[in-house]
Amino acid sequence: MLVCSYIKRNLQLRDIMKQSLTRKIYEKEGLKACINYIINKRIYKIKDKFYCLLSPIIWRLPLPKTYHFLLIANYACGSMAIQSFLSKCGVSLNSNFGKLGDFTRNRKIYYTKYFFHALSPNSYKALNFRPTHYLDTINTQKLLARIHKNIPLLVPVRDPFSLFLTAFNHTNSDKAYNIKVHFKLFDDFKTFFNQKTFRALTLGDLQVKTVALKHPKIYLTHFFIIMAHFKLYSITKLFTGRRANKVYYIDLQELSQQKAFKTMQTLSHSFGFPQPKEEDKAFYEEKAYNALSFLFLPLIITIPISSHNIEITITTYQQTIHFQSQKSINEFFSIPQNLNIHLLIYPKDLKILKSNLEVFSQVINYINNILLEMQEATLRHNQAKLKEKDILEIVATNPLLKRELKEFLDYELQDIKKCRRDIVDSWEHYRAFEAMF
Repeated sequence: MLVCSYIKRNLQLRDIMKQSLTRKIYEKEGLKACINYIINKRIYKIKDKFYCLLSPIIWRLPLPKTYHFLLIANYACGSMAIQSFLSKCGVSLNSNFGKLGDFTRNRKIYYTKYFFHALSPNSYKALNFRPTHYLDTINTQKLLARIHKNIPLLVPVRDPFSLFLTAFNHTNSDKAYNIKVHFKLFDDFKTFFNQKTFRALTLGDLQVKTVALKHPKIYLTHFFIIMAHFKLYSITKLFTGRRANKVYYIDLQELSQQKAFKTMQTLSHSFGFPQPKEEDKAFYEEKAYNALSFLFLPLIITIPISSHNIEITITTYQQTIHFQSQKSINEFFSIPQNLNIHLLIYPKDLKILKSNLEVFSQVINYINNILLEMQEATLRHNQAKLKEKDILEIVATNPLLKRELKEFLDYELQDIKKCRRDIVDSWEHYRAFEAMF
């Protein structure tokens, strides 16, 4: 009951915030920023209609060869990290496909997006393809067939059992990724931080269903759903069959916080895109997949002072790109060491807050309590996570699943075993699986 009440109240507040967003931008950032927001919002809506309208015509045209490589953004293989790192280096990527719906129709729409992305004025462009269970349809094959066959491929990979682990430990939240959560000063926040933070996929009534869990659980049907989203050889064979081209496999370990900056320097030499900048090194050293972003952040605290609604945003470093008009106020708060977060505020709001020291003191105390609750919730979530050995134990006791996984992985890994045996040999948990036979 408390959770339902919280969600209802938060959704109502979010609706109010949406309605007043244009006015808020005008008040906080000025007329120019407000006009830009209105124009960009209208352009975004018009572009989607434009793509739908032109897609049957564009489908008949060849794709302009102005892009330098194709990124195969496989699920749970660091695709979120590599996309953000490439963008930071000045590589222009098309957006992910998102929810495809009727793919027979949408393959033409997405080809149209590829087409106009290739025509965009950006100096360095690459295409981005995220495999899904739609890959096996003839329509996806047709879409990939329109991409030039000699284009280099950049393919992030990882130990398959670490990939499965990510899926089974998948975060669940009452909010969607990057959707802001709103609290007013003194609102009760404990219910929000006590939500079920894991999710699993199961089959019910012949449909995939999401189950929210306090502790992660391995459903056998989830294995097969993940397998439908993980494609290596199924894709690379479409581009290497006709003529020779280069496939660059990059292991997720090379995108770790310690190695990411150096890895991007190496990739910039291989593909010719701009080098990562030294002043951006902190960006590459932050964990791209941050559970906080999925579970709790960004979080907006609204503080009413007289006729003003002051806002403080709690977010991650990588999300700060969405709040460029705001400045950091981390120095005022006691941030737990394991929370890599930033607190932001509009400069105008900070002046008002500083002129009301009693309210400012209440705000500091309230937000410090939120941060402690967030720290405890994050700790509970991390302690409840499964390990790769838990998955291997399930597989070892299920002969049918073990055989299915063996056939699937033998097929999908056949090319990387030939080209980059060193990567495969570094996969500890995959080696343990192979030792079962």
